[in-house]
Amino acid sequence: MKKKKISKSIIAIVVILIIASTFILIENLISKKEVEVNSTYYTGFVSRVQKLDDTLAKTSEIESNREIEQMFDVYTSIILVNDRLTLLKENTKSFPDINVLINDFLIFRDEYGYLVKRSIRR
Repeated sequence: MKKKKISKSIIAIVVILIIASTFILIENLISKKEVEVNSTYYTGFVSRVQKLDDTLAKTSEIESNREIEQMFDVYTSIILVNDRLTLLKENTKSFPDINVLINDFLIFRDEYGYLVKRSIRR
C-alpha cells in the first residue's frame, strides 16, 4: 500500500515536471522567434542608416552641378530611415527611446526637405 502511494506520488511529480518543461520549451521558442524578428527589423534599420551615411559622405565629394540630385538622394535616404524606424516600432518590442529617435529623424527630414526645396528654387 505504501509503495503504491509513493509510486503514484512519483508519477504525479514526473507528469507535473513534463508539463512544466513543455511550457518552458514553448516559451523559449516564442522568445527565440521574437529575438529573430527584432534582429531582422533592427538589421534593416542599421542598413538604412549606413546607406544614409554613405550618401551623405558622397555629397561632400560631388561637383556643384549635381548638388540638387545628390541632396534629393539624401532626402530619400532620410525618408527610408524614417520608414525603417516606424517598422521597427510597430513590429518589435523595441527600446524605450525609439519615439525620441523617430521624432529626431522627422525633424531632420523636415529641415533637410526645406533645404532641398530651397536649392531647387534657385
